Amino acid sequence: MLLGKNTSELTRLSASRVAELLGFGFAVVLAIWLTWGIWSVGPPVGDDTVAHIIRAEYAIPRFVFNGRLDGWQPSFALGYQQHLFIGPMFTWTVALVQGLSLGTLSILEAFKVTVVFFFAALPLAAGYLARSFGLTRTASSVAAVLS
Repeated sequence: MLLGKNTSELTRLSASRVAELLGFGFAVVLAIWLTWGIWSVGPPVGDDTVAHIIRAEYAIPRFVFNGRLDGWQPSFALGYQQHLFIGPMFTWTVALVQGLSLGTLSILEAFKVTVVFFFAALPLAAGYLARSFGLTRTASSVAAVLS
């Protein structure tokens, strides 16, 4: 009887775990499908995307390849350093993606890959946050899909 109780409990847990993983998988596929428009040629449409691309085009050859962790954008973009407010981590991530591709991706293509990756990771983060608040696996899957 003890063995039967444990196996049914394990089966129930694995079924809920499978449902959670299916929900998370659906949310990631939906997020990637929603980014389908930026996979075309040219910069993605948006308010700040061109500014981020220009910042990456300027910073990666001058700062990342030279190992400078400070001095982002001297005398560029109205004379103030935007990275003090925005932070250089997005540019560093674009440089990492370009480096992992061994230079086969341009900065624009590495930018697009980074944007799609972060957008697809958002449902996973929302589901993890829902689980950390104590919601059930089903509720965390719904939170992932709705995010």
